[in-house]
Amino acid sequence: MDFRKELELMRQNYAKKPLKHPYLPRPAWLHNDDPLSALWMEKKELISHGTVYYAYVVQANNMLFHVYPPMDCPANLLWSSEEKISENPLFLRDLAGQLYAYKGRPARDIPEEWREIARVITDEYDRSAFSFSVNGGDAPMQMYFIANMVFRNHIPCGLLRSSLLPVLAVPDQCKSVLILPKRYWSKEFKSAWVKKML
Repeated sequence: MDFRKELELMRQNYAKKPLKHPYLPRPAWLHNDDPLSALWMEKKELISHGTVYYAYVVQANNMLFHVYPPMDCPANLLWSSEEKISENPLFLRDLAGQLYAYKGRPARDIPEEWREIARVITDEYDRSAFSFSVNGGDAPMQMYFIANMVFRNHIPCGLLRSSLLPVLAVPDQCKSVLILPKRYWSKEFKSAWVKKML
């Protein structure tokens, strides 16, 4: 798949008719002091000024992989606005796999630079967010690790079939991202996603 081409198609789809008043159901369990609440405070900025980028699910609430109960739930996402990621988002997959492999391991077995993220992945209820750089060959690449809500009505089939997702983000301004609603997804990307190929 030409990931860059598919991303540009999704950006064009969104630019033609961007969201105005998206319905983002707020879970009853979500308190105002929970960092996940930032999404509701930032949604206007995200839908007005957000750009579509690729993100990858590092881990998600188990309910998101099943039809029932049909609840919206959080997930840890890894995303980047780097051009190299737009062309090859599978870099996110590899990095996400590396980070998830540290889950539950003793700190002494984890490289120092990944210990805090590994702690958050292990805790599952910790909403800490991180921005960090990784080696990108010619230059370092900026990455973001966040806890974010997954709205089932924004993804095909209403459940996580694949881990690569297009998201609306405003780098360095918004703490949250919004999964791009499925009506904006390109046909090829959506087909591969539903077939669990991404």
